[in-house]
Amino acid sequence: MERKTVNKVDDGDHSSLEEDADKYNEQLEAVFFKLKESKSYRRTVRSISISYITAATPLLSSLKQTAYLIDLDIVEDGIVALAEVKKSYKLETRTTEVSSTLMSYKNVDRLSNMPDEVLSEILSSMPTKFAVQTSILSKTWRYNWTMVTNVDIDVLPFHGVENCCTFVNRVLSLCKTTEIKLFRLHFNRFWVQKSRMTKWINEAVRLKVSELEVQYGDLLELPFCLFTCKTLTKLRIDNYNERDVCDSQTPFNLPCLKALDIAIYRNSSPIVFKLISGCSILETLSLQIYSLSNIEEYKFNIPTLKRLTLRLWKSRSNINKVVLNVPNLEDLFIFGGWCSLIFVMQDFPSLVSTEFSSSVLWSDHFWVELLKGLTRAKSLSLSMRYSEDLSHAPLPKFLNVKHLKLDSWQGLKWPRIFQYLESCSELEHIYIMKPEESDWSEPLSVPTWAEVRIRVFGIHVEKCRGFKEANNHLRRLVLGGRNAVEC
Repeated sequence: MERKTVNKVDDGDHSSLEEDADKYNEQLEAVFFKLKESKSYRRTVRSISISYITAATPLLSSLKQTAYLIDLDIVEDGIVALAEVKKSYKLETRTTEVSSTLMSYKNVDRLSNMPDEVLSEILSSMPTKFAVQTSILSKTWRYNWTMVTNVDIDVLPFHGVENCCTFVNRVLSLCKTTEIKLFRLHFNRFWVQKSRMTKWINEAVRLKVSELEVQYGDLLELPFCLFTCKTLTKLRIDNYNERDVCDSQTPFNLPCLKALDIAIYRNSSPIVFKLISGCSILETLSLQIYSLSNIEEYKFNIPTLKRLTLRLWKSRSNINKVVLNVPNLEDLFIFGGWCSLIFVMQDFPSLVSTEFSSSVLWSDHFWVELLKGLTRAKSLSLSMRYSEDLSHAPLPKFLNVKHLKLDSWQGLKWPRIFQYLESCSELEHIYIMKPEESDWSEPLSVPTWAEVRIRVFGIHVEKCRGFKEANNHLRRLVLGGRNAVEC
């Protein structure tokens, strides 16, 4: 039988061999189709191999050159077919992997897969009430809010103080963090039981609180442990009553406190200054006193202080002295209404920015004495209520001031404006708010430094009926015809 097959190939003609080759090519195309349809790499490779071996075996035994060449073509086509199969299979495998990955991304909550530290940071950046509300998202999120490091609660979104107090108790009882960065309770002017506030603050201190902010309406005093907390770096107290924030025998020792913001009414001044003296590295102080007591002097001896904000309200009954011994001060802001306060200031070699605003000022002497302590400032903003004779008092020299802002509730007089220009020899920008006269008033003399100015100057006059004309006149006077840039 084998002999007959060989003889059949040997005796056949050339056209018969070509027909066999075409037949095998058709089989090859069918195999490719099968590859795409079945997606079975092993079966396809096996089928191709068997087909080409079956086609090539009779030809290999032939002694004719034509049959041998056709056999080589078949072998070559088989090798190419196997290479294409391998390439197609790799592409198919890669496509399947990518599809599976995309499907997994579609079905997976990537936010839930974040590390606990990241989730805690995200939830801590929002008010605590909103953080707790995330527990309804899924079972996984039910207790995620307990990892927050900030407890920020305001009474306003709640329906009543009692509901807010219940919420605070629940948060502190379920919170799993070992340290609290921020503990903020805002009850505005609402009354809160002393026992509750004491319990909450004690828990915050136990959790090594770093920043604490309390606002309340009628509370007798805060617990002792708050004023000896070793981890506290920032403290803010808003007390909307006339009682002391703590007992007079309270020890104060806050070795890490760098920022103190406290607002009080009357009768608490001595305790507040005792609190300030217990902060050995204080850098930022904001103090509001709505009614100064009869203490003769208010002394601020804080060598480490860099930023001081005072809001003082004083009646006309008696005179108080405010002594500022803060050699490293960089920013000074004083606001309020004080008609009989004397400011005694030491030299401020590092002073950068100063802002004063007073609704009541009865003595030009007090005002000028205050300005004498600000001669090293680089930026000066003054808003005051002038007396009639204030423009006659001589001003100190401000040798470093580059930015000057002047404002007055009653309107600034042009002669006084030029006194400030004369006192500031390094000015680069002037901002004048609400000059009194609507028409330009030519000064008696030009500032001595104006004739030699060569740097660009910014001038702005606002809320004056003739402010455009005043701007032009002031530029012409100061710049001597040179161009100015609006700053």
